[in-house]
Amino acid sequence: MAVYTTGDTDTVGQRFLPGGEIIENDDSAVGNYNFRIARGVWGGSSDVYYVRVTGYQGTTGPYTLVVSYTTWDGITHVVPGSSISGNLERPGDAHYFFLQLPGAGSLAVYTTGDTDTVGELTLSGLGIHNNAEILESDDDSGVGNNFRIEWEAASSGRYYVTVTGYAGATGPYTLVVRFHR
Repeated sequence: MAVYTTGDTDTVGQRFLPGGEIIENDDSAVGNYNFRIARGVWGGSSDVYYVRVTGYQGTTGPYTLVVSYTTWDGITHVVPGSSISGNLERPGDAHYFFLQLPGAGSLAVYTTGDTDTVGELTLSGLGIHNNAEILESDDDSGVGNNFRIEWEAASSGRYYVTVTGYAGATGPYTLVVRFHR
């Protein structure tokens, strides 16, 4: 599991137990002003941790908190309201993500960056590669050559997103997930 911030605000992150005991602290492990805390999570773990984000020496300003983890099957969990960076390294690369929606609402999933991306939203993992029911797919509805999918979810549940490069495009991107009830 990884917890970190992105943005121009100098942040400090602390991971602590429910009783308030700080068990991990980071200021700028990402190589800039953002913190990063990462730890292994075993399947079935019910451990509860809390994260506190503060500005370094009272600094204030906007930042994005990212919480992600990768499951053993290679599908990365992304939390609605966050973003995660990826890099399509070879033509034909496909990156798989899942998100858990808490109820009915409006879902927006899109990429940012210079890489020409294609996205699919499905009800089962691995997209068209497993004959999954594709709820929505898109190529260029986002800014530039990025995909943007907007979906009205009728209920809570697990949804999957596949990101590929158009016509074998490669390069970095950021996947953004937004949800509103």
